[in-house]
Amino acid sequence: MIDRIFIAVLLLSVSGFVFCVIFLPLGNWGYRLTSAKTMETVNTVALFVFVVPLYFVLSILDGSENAFSHYEILLFQDGDSYERIAGFARRCPLVNYLSSLWLLGTIGFLAYYIWKYASFSKAMAVGRFEISGSVWAEKFEELKREKDVPDVRIEGSCRVSAPCTFGIKGRTILVPAGMINSFREEEIDFILQHEFYHVIHRDLLKKLLLLLLSSAHWFNPLFHLLRNSLSNWQEAANDEEVTKSFDESEKTKYKDLIVKVMEIEKRQDKKNVFLVRFTGNSMKNYKRRLLKVEGKDKMATIWGKAVVASVTVVSVLSGTIVAKAADAPVNQMFSKNVAVVESGMIEEVNEIEMLSIEGQDVRSTDSTKGFVEIDLHNTANTTYEIIYYGSEAAFAVRNDPAAPQHLHDLVDIKLKEHTKFSDGSCKTTYYEGLKCASCGKIWKGDVIGETTLKKCPH
Repeated sequence: MIDRIFIAVLLLSVSGFVFCVIFLPLGNWGYRLTSAKTMETVNTVALFVFVVPLYFVLSILDGSENAFSHYEILLFQDGDSYERIAGFARRCPLVNYLSSLWLLGTIGFLAYYIWKYASFSKAMAVGRFEISGSVWAEKFEELKREKDVPDVRIEGSCRVSAPCTFGIKGRTILVPAGMINSFREEEIDFILQHEFYHVIHRDLLKKLLLLLLSSAHWFNPLFHLLRNSLSNWQEAANDEEVTKSFDESEKTKYKDLIVKVMEIEKRQDKKNVFLVRFTGNSMKNYKRRLLKVEGKDKMATIWGKAVVASVTVVSVLSGTIVAKAADAPVNQMFSKNVAVVESGMIEEVNEIEMLSIEGQDVRSTDSTKGFVEIDLHNTANTTYEIIYYGSEAAFAVRNDPAAPQHLHDLVDIKLKEHTKFSDGSCKTTYYEGLKCASCGKIWKGDVIGETTLKKCPH
């Protein structure tokens, strides 16, 4: 089960990578056509491409997931270049433990952040104080009534370096102690409006949920990059909310406020994921916010949103298609149901030897009553051949595992078993047999012929 989940995570990484390759280079272009809120939504979609296995639907529909889970995949060492590489890689013992290492990493990642959140919450409880009888408290109460958000409070803190919002259930707007007397009344109103939008949009809850989901992708730097990018889009989106009714003079004041907070801020804890901060967490984001506040970007239009939505859909579909195409190669590399063989170990012939029965048809049925399922594994003394009847020689054991049909398409075959003995003699036994034309599974039936030679000529 663990290896199936690990393979699913790898395929989701493929899907997410393709989405990002298509969309991330177009991020600034999309921002100019739409808005920060739209780009925040697209960034969220990108993160969910890493989490929601859309390709899995296709795998269930065509039966490949069932095949990879229940049937052995033949990996031919003398096959194409990828099979040779995969066969070589599977000789390394570490490959068999990668899924376990991934699980340990996931558990460790979750444990670390749970511990960090508990430690941070405990630390934040120290050095907090009530803000009352000040412009901050007056503006806060005014906005609290205006926004109709009852479950939020405002406090001062010696533990933060910029105005921020903390808490999931008991949400609190924290003001750095060193900044309480640093702003004019209008600037305080701007800051509190921005933080109230964090509360209204539940931005911190979104960040923590995505952190939880990203635990499976702890090894993937691209997923962490997207999480940081989402924080930046959240800040820009809240700026848009605050300034949407501003005139040019007010926008200039708001832009100057962002720079002022950055200059006053003495310490930036950029790695802290348990706060949503007025200043965000990257210089690129500051510049983007300043441009948008100044109004230098084009206005968002219906057509712009339609174009960005179309590119998003194409990116999602492309990622899904590529992940599905990577299904078989990833399973060949990492599945536990893989047998690495030489192509000569299972020999198939196109003509009927010795006993010939003409006119047999393929049976689309799942009836294997009276037959025993077997695995064809050649040994030093015993080898197998599959003999097809008539035109059915086109079906081979080395099937395409990515497209099985699991109401078995059964083909009547003869199974030839050749055994060498230590005295130099040999015995060839022929059995009735069935083989699934899609997944290659073999069943052995009754003996229909037997030949013993005193000296083996094979």
